[in-house]
Amino acid sequence: MNPIQITSQSPVFKEAPDVLRDIKTLCRIANLNDSIWEDERREYLQELRQTWSKSKETLATGSLEKTKEYLSDRLQRLDLRDLYGCKIEEVQTAQKLEHLIQKFSLDVNSVLSNPLKKSTRGNKGPTFLVSFPLQDKSGIPQPQCYVMKWTQWNELCCTRIYQVFSRFLLQQGNSSRFLVPNVCGFDLEANIHETGAASRISMETQIQVELNKTLNQIAKIGAPKHPLPDKLVMLCERINGENLFDFAISKYAHLEPSQKVKLFTQLGRIALLDLIIGNLDRIVQINFSTKEDSYTLLDCEANFGNIMVEWTIDSGVEPAVFAIDNGIENVLVEDPARIAKYQGFLDALLSDPEMEAKLVENILASFQHAIATQADDLSVQNAKMLRGRLQEFSRDIETFGKKCFAEGLQEMEFLLHKTLLPMWYGTEGTRWREYLSATYPKVYDAIQLRFNTFIQKRPL
Repeated sequence: MNPIQITSQSPVFKEAPDVLRDIKTLCRIANLNDSIWEDERREYLQELRQTWSKSKETLATGSLEKTKEYLSDRLQRLDLRDLYGCKIEEVQTAQKLEHLIQKFSLDVNSVLSNPLKKSTRGNKGPTFLVSFPLQDKSGIPQPQCYVMKWTQWNELCCTRIYQVFSRFLLQQGNSSRFLVPNVCGFDLEANIHETGAASRISMETQIQVELNKTLNQIAKIGAPKHPLPDKLVMLCERINGENLFDFAISKYAHLEPSQKVKLFTQLGRIALLDLIIGNLDRIVQINFSTKEDSYTLLDCEANFGNIMVEWTIDSGVEPAVFAIDNGIENVLVEDPARIAKYQGFLDALLSDPEMEAKLVENILASFQHAIATQADDLSVQNAKMLRGRLQEFSRDIETFGKKCFAEGLQEMEFLLHKTLLPMWYGTEGTRWREYLSATYPKVYDAIQLRFNTFIQKRPL
C-alpha cells in the first residue's frame, strides 16, 4: 500500500513529460519577466497585450503572412523576437498561428508579478519560489505555486523519512502531527525521475536532455551569478504560510493560549526527531569542534527558516507546523570519522538522565538567539511594533514554552518507542526501508544506526 496520497495538481505529482511542458512554460515566462524594466512594467505589458489583441484581429481577416509580418515588427520593437519570433515564423497555417497567439497572450497575466523569485535559503544550490497561472486542458488558468531547488539526494531521501513518520502519526489518528511538503526529484545525470509518490522511473533520453537544458536556462535567469548547479533538481509543494520568525511577528499574538501550547509542544517533538536523525540545522543546535574533536550542544541561534507555520486568523482551524529542508549534513552520512563522533555524542546524551533538561535549555537559548539576531535585521519601518510582537513571543517561550518543549520531547520519545519505530521496522515500513537502502545506502546505514542507538540507550 502506498501511504502517500496524491491530492495536488502541482508538478510534484505529474509525469516527466508533463513536468517538462510546465517547466518550458515557466522558462518562457521567466525570460519575458527578465526582459521588463520594473519601472516600465505596466506600460510594457499594456503594449504587449495590445500586440496580441491586434494580431488576432489581423488574422481574422484571413491574412496569415500579414499577421506574421505585423508580429515580427512589434516583437522586434519590444525586444521579444528571440523569445517568440522563431516559433511564429515556423507556423504554416492560420489555425496554428491562432493557437500560438492565444498561448502567448496568456503570458502577459503571468508576469504581472515576478514568477521566479530567488529564495535567500538553499545552501546547496539556487532555490526559487515559483508562482504563476498555468492554463489547464480545459482552458482555465490554474495557479502554479511550488519551490524549485537544486540540491542533493541526501535531502530528498531524508525528506521521505520525515514524510513517512508524519504519515505514521496520521494513521494512528494523532492530530498533533507535524507535516512535510510533498516533493519529487529529477536526477539529470542518472536520468531518474523520482515521483511525488516516491516511485523511481527512468526518463526517456530526449525528455532528460530537454529538462536539463530548460532547467539550466531557468537557473541562469533566476541566479545569473550562481555557479552551474548540481544535477539533482527537487520540486516541492509551496506552503501557504510563514517561517516561524515571520509567523511570530504577524500572527502569533492572535493564537489562543491552547494553540500556543500546541505550537511549542510540536516544536519539542520535532527537535527530538531531528536529534536522532542527525538534522542539525533547525531547532537543537549542535556543533562539531575541531579543537575538541567532538560534537557538543551549542549556544547559538535556531534556524527558524526550516520551520513553517500555516494558519489563517479566525479560521477555526488549528495551526499546521511543517518541517522543511530536512537534509542531514553530508559529513554525517559520508565521513566515517564524523559519523563515529556523532554516534559517541548521541550515545552519551541519550544515556544522560539530564538529557531532557539539557535539550530544553538548548532550545530556549537557540530560540532567544534567533529572535535577537533576526530582530536586529528588521527594517526601520515598523521595527518598534514588530519588536514588540517578538517580545510577546520571547516572553511566552520563557514562561510556558519551556514546559511545552519538555512535554514535546517526552511525547516524541514515547511515540518513537510505541509507534514510529515499530512501524518503521514493521511491515508498514518495509517499502521505505527498501527504498532508502536502494536509493542512498549511506543515509540508510546512518539512520538505522541512530534509531538502534535510541532504542538501546533510551529505553522506556
